[in-house]
Amino acid sequence: MPVLERYPDLAEKPKSFDVLASVDLYRFDLQTVGYIRPETKQRVYDEEMVLIAEGINQPLATEFRFQNLSGQLVYFDSGVWRPYLATLIKGCQTAEREALQDARKFFLAERAVEDLKVGYKLLELQPGQKLNWYSPFPDRQRNLYGQEFIGELGFQPKRRMGFLYQAEKHPDGSLSLRTQSVDNSDEQAFAAALAKGADSTATLDDLRDAYDGVLEQRYGQTFFAGRARGDEPPEENAWLTVSRHKDLIEDFYFKKIEDLAGLDEIPRSMLERAKKRLTYGVWAALKQRLDKGSLNLSSPRRLGGSIQQEVNAAYSSLAAKGQVLFGCGGSISGEVALLKASAYDVHKAIFNKQRMTCPFCGDKDQYGDPCSPNQHCSACQATVEKGQVKSKGHGRHQAKDRDQAGEDGFFEILARGSAKIKLAIKLSRFLRRQKELLEKSSQMDMAVVKHHQNWLKKEEKELTESGFNFGWGASQLRV
Repeated sequence: MPVLERYPDLAEKPKSFDVLASVDLYRFDLQTVGYIRPETKQRVYDEEMVLIAEGINQPLATEFRFQNLSGQLVYFDSGVWRPYLATLIKGCQTAEREALQDARKFFLAERAVEDLKVGYKLLELQPGQKLNWYSPFPDRQRNLYGQEFIGELGFQPKRRMGFLYQAEKHPDGSLSLRTQSVDNSDEQAFAAALAKGADSTATLDDLRDAYDGVLEQRYGQTFFAGRARGDEPPEENAWLTVSRHKDLIEDFYFKKIEDLAGLDEIPRSMLERAKKRLTYGVWAALKQRLDKGSLNLSSPRRLGGSIQQEVNAAYSSLAAKGQVLFGCGGSISGEVALLKASAYDVHKAIFNKQRMTCPFCGDKDQYGDPCSPNQHCSACQATVEKGQVKSKGHGRHQAKDRDQAGEDGFFEILARGSAKIKLAIKLSRFLRRQKELLEKSSQMDMAVVKHHQNWLKKEEKELTESGFNFGWGASQLRV
């Protein structure tokens, strides 16, 4: 687990992504002292890495270090060490203003107050003492306002990700903050983790194991960081997975950010476009590496032009699908759609993809969200929007039905692909209704609960007949 000098605000809760934040931090140093301070480089590295690592569908564990200056926990910002507590107070004020403008964000103001309370407790810790706490996924707000809104705030609705925290005071006055992501946010599991933390010798790994123990007892499966894993070994820490790609991240991406920071005369709008192209290209290139299981080790041969070509190709592929990915219509398409989309939408489009086989041409190296009604094949250019086939692509005849004598034609393949999309949409609706029933059944009239159960039973039967094999995600979660 990495130990980092960390900008503290991001350690508390997810934040929206300002694509120019890193460039601005570098620019400040260049304009004031003529070089980029090591502390600033570390802060930029931490912020960019956390965002990338949270996009990887694996558990995330980190360890951050706060320094102590005159009895205050401090972090480095704009050339000076600033009190951490002042940041939390400012966070409360900002959250309150945003809640007054948008009542849906009131829960963020409540969380900011809880963060401030934790901040005061951290100041009171004595050397050798620990403090444990957690941050759950906002299920209630997701149910009220939708997962798109919650996702834009920096949370991960698909994984329902929460966090466990453990802080420890050191003899020199500094403080370590360890974080562990946990999927399938669960209050009983969090309570078990905190109960385990009552033992002063308990580590964050012990808290995580206590969290998993509740889920294992409930569902009869093995869990790691809230993720069912069966007989598979625990997944690697996402931070370590990303850091292995040193040639792409450290040797290329962060050096290019420095180059952008040194462009004094460039208009800010042009600078923003350049940073988006760089960031989105690196994200897309990393995701392609991870999907293909490749690791380009650092070497002089891999630096410079070859990495640039890799990033350019990944960005071009992403930009070519801009209209399909972001649902833009009319004359907005390609790179224009990509650059107009929010950083959150681009991040989601890149990192939420899975390997898929195109039902039109049979290409097995396509990536996307199987539950999305919008699909695009880069091999044959077939396009589906809102569940409707908009382009048949090249219509190459590759797919075969082994259960029939002879070969299927293009339109049989087309019909089968459309059926798969409809099945994915139906499954998504089924799981959403099932989860809502689990969460709200205790507040419903029994007749209403029975009605919902009958609907779920009917839908499950139809989905099973369509060929879907229910696993832990559906069949074991009963009211």
